Amino acid sequence: PAVLSDLASYDRRAHLLDAAAVPPNTSLDRNQLLFEPSYKSGSHAKIGVRKSGWIRAKLVGPDGATPLALRSGTFDGTEFFTDRTGQVHLEFHAPGRYAIDLGDLTTTISAPDSFTDGIDLDTLKLEYKKK
Repeated sequence: PAVLSDLASYDRRAHLLDAAAVPPNTSLDRNQLLFEPSYKSGSHAKIGVRKSGWIRAKLVGPDGATPLALRSGTFDGTEFFTDRTGQVHLEFHAPGRYAIDLGDLTTTISAPDSFTDGIDLDTLKLEYKKK
C-alpha cells in the first residue's frame, strides 16, 4: 500500500501510476487515480492488473497476396494503422473473438484461453463485407 501525504482537503488531484513494476504480459487497468478528499479523511483505491497479449500479422486483401499498406482500421474499439508492408501489431486483454475492420474489409480472429505472450499470424486475409 502507498500513502499520499500531500493531499489537501477538497483539492482535486490526479496521480499518474508507474507501470514499471507490473509483471510481464500484464497491464494496469487504468493509468491514473483522481482524489478529492474531504476534511480529515482518507481515500482507498484498488488498482488491478490484467493479462495482455499481442497479435502481429501482415494484413492482405481478398486475393491473399496484396498487402493492405497504410490503411486505418479498428480492433476491439481501438483505431490502428498498417505500415507500408501491411504489417500490424495489435494488443488485446482477454481471450475471445475480435473483429478487424478496415471499412470495406473485415475478418475475425480468436485469442485462445491459453495465450502466454503473443500470437504471430504471419499473414491474415481480409474479405469484403457482406452486403
